[in-house]
Amino acid sequence: VPRQAMIDHCLNCGNSVTEQASFCTNCGADLRAGGRSSSQPPSDTGLGTPSPAGELGQLQNSVAALGVELSRLSQRVYLIERLVSGPGAETTQTAREQPEGTAAPASSPASPPGRPPPPAGAGQDPVSGHPLAGSTAPPGAGWFNTVAGWNWEWLLGGNWLARIGAVALVIGAGFFLKLAIDNNWIGENGQVFLGLVAGLALIGGGEYWQKKYPIWAQPLTGAGIAVLYLSIFAAFALYDLLPALAAFGLFSLITLAAAALALRYESMPIAVIGIFGGFLTPLFLNERLPDLRLLLAYVLVLDLGVLALATFRNWRWFTLLSLAGSLGLYWFWQAELNPGLLLGQVGITLIFLIFVAATTLFHIIWRRAAGPLDQALMVINAAAYFGISYGLLFDEFRPWIGGFTVLLALFYGVLGYAVLKRSGEQVYLSLFALGTGLVFVTIAVPVQLGGPWISVAWATEGLVLIWLASYLKMHQLRWFGVGVFAIFAAWLLLWDTPHALGAGLRPFWNVYLPAYLASVAITYLAAYLLNRQRDSLLPWEQALFPAFLVAANLFLTVGFATQAPGHWIALTWTGEALVLMAVSLRLGLIELRLFSLGLLAIVVVRLLAFDTFNVDSETFRPMINQRFLSFTGGIAGMYLSALMLWRWGDRQPHSWWVPLSRFGWPSLLAIASFLTLWILSAEIIASVESGFVSVPRPYQGDLISLALSLLWAVYAAVLLVLGMVKRWTRVRQAGLALMAIPVIKLFVFDVFALEQGYRVAAFVGLGALMLAGGYLYQRYTSAIRGFLFE
Repeated sequence: VPRQAMIDHCLNCGNSVTEQASFCTNCGADLRAGGRSSSQPPSDTGLGTPSPAGELGQLQNSVAALGVELSRLSQRVYLIERLVSGPGAETTQTAREQPEGTAAPASSPASPPGRPPPPAGAGQDPVSGHPLAGSTAPPGAGWFNTVAGWNWEWLLGGNWLARIGAVALVIGAGFFLKLAIDNNWIGENGQVFLGLVAGLALIGGGEYWQKKYPIWAQPLTGAGIAVLYLSIFAAFALYDLLPALAAFGLFSLITLAAAALALRYESMPIAVIGIFGGFLTPLFLNERLPDLRLLLAYVLVLDLGVLALATFRNWRWFTLLSLAGSLGLYWFWQAELNPGLLLGQVGITLIFLIFVAATTLFHIIWRRAAGPLDQALMVINAAAYFGISYGLLFDEFRPWIGGFTVLLALFYGVLGYAVLKRSGEQVYLSLFALGTGLVFVTIAVPVQLGGPWISVAWATEGLVLIWLASYLKMHQLRWFGVGVFAIFAAWLLLWDTPHALGAGLRPFWNVYLPAYLASVAITYLAAYLLNRQRDSLLPWEQALFPAFLVAANLFLTVGFATQAPGHWIALTWTGEALVLMAVSLRLGLIELRLFSLGLLAIVVVRLLAFDTFNVDSETFRPMINQRFLSFTGGIAGMYLSALMLWRWGDRQPHSWWVPLSRFGWPSLLAIASFLTLWILSAEIIASVESGFVSVPRPYQGDLISLALSLLWAVYAAVLLVLGMVKRWTRVRQAGLALMAIPVIKLFVFDVFALEQGYRVAAFVGLGALMLAGGYLYQRYTSAIRGFLFE
């Protein structure tokens, strides 16, 4: 392994340290007496085929892991001895075991390659919280110093006191300069000179004390950089001692020096101070810059410096601040200069590409996994670029924005492929880039297309992703595909369908029909692919196949509602339910059978609640109208579905379906009989009220009442005869129950409400029917004996 690929870690806090460092920059631990561990990047993570070097690395990992466990056991024994011996003995033993002024020698071997460095607070025992052997915490430190595994006294006293002191020093220097100016102690040149000397002195002091006291020295360096910024600003803006270009160059040099010092000292705060000052510089100089076009070049130079730092150090907050500063200066440049579309788009594209590299190169070169914050930076960069570009291109290139979005998606697809080819271990980074590209493909659909074809494009994208998941054996692509299908379903049901219903479409000849048919066909294909892939599906993915089947039929049902006018909706739904019932019985798909039954229930609700009252009384003809046709189709569908369930419903392997099938077909028969009686009654009422049957208005109610009584009695008699002939007990029982309704109506209502002639007709007609029924029971008594007690 090359020497530059070695990675050092502090054994006290786990922070990465340089090879030359004598003290940890995070906790200040002494690294000269065994306080560091060295490890090397893994050659294989298990995601690809291991090489011989990778196998050797794994063996080294195992040996190193055994050493780590041995070190932990030694530390536990040391802790027990210290607790048993007491504070005095502990102090004596510590003094006896290590030289004065040095930390206890760490016996922990190098961290295994590929394993994360020890977490902050690793110098304490994870159970008791006391410092372990090798910790820099002073002997006898109390619980206050090790609360939650952190050496709070060291952090507050050794770290933050120095940082707060540096800030206070800069503020004090500012107040001193103000006091000197107010009292004319120092002239303008002297003030600038003193500021430059003080800044350089602070940087020199930080350099001098860096090796001995790095935590204390870093705030000095940061304060020196801040003082240099203030001094140059005063020389330019307050005293007019420097021209704009000279001040611009000096600010740039200070920024570059801050970046170099941050890299040298492994200090993100110094880098943040430098980049913060670098991005503030143009705001100080904007009114006196001879050409604002220099501002874009300045931003790009700064961003290249950010890229250099981000390639070697994964300082996420530094990168985020740099991205925010770049976008802020770009907005300021656009607002002040208005450079035009071409230059503006080139500028934001260059910034975007630099930060794409800044958020990915570190993980590719050093083979480190990208965490949530790294992924968030990638998303912020992509979203900002797309949003700004959309705003720039919208007015003049509206028809091409979809193509631009597709190009952006292709860029991220190529990036994901390149990451995978360059570093096979970075599978998740590659998948994240690919996922970002898929998001842009999804966005490109509504940006470029319009109307119902948006749904078709999304459905096609989801189908392609599900196919690729099987072809490439990457189940993550299947998740993306399911997500795209969810977006497509929501758009189709919540956007396209309301617009289609309110558009007054020509039935079965409009732009929505092919879109709905394509969406349904694509969803069926997706279900077929999922069924083909069922052996490779995860356990929770097994439900995707029936879910897609149900979704396809739901889209078909909704599509029929948008295409069929009025009464034809119930007919189309009934036909769909029959086909689904037949397919479900043939293939054993319980989900389709349940959907078919649910669709029949919707048909019943529609017939009773909507179609019953949707009739034109002026053109009404009994049994020759759309309402009667709609009911006839629905009733026929109920009877046919009941027949299929009766013949083949028990041939299914699902035990929970057997009792449901036994009650299913009788329920369908009962509902079909009820609908038959309902529509015949509705036809009688409409015939009288529309004037088709010419009856004086005062007698219309009597005629309707008489006709209904006779209709119900005749229908009951038909059920009785059919039950006797076929020996269907429940049909006979239903006939008797229905016969009771007109009888009760006759003796309770008709006897008082009907006129004399209608009353006679009602009693005579109903009596004759009942006599005929009694005769049939006597005639076929042997066939139906005991039927009341069955």
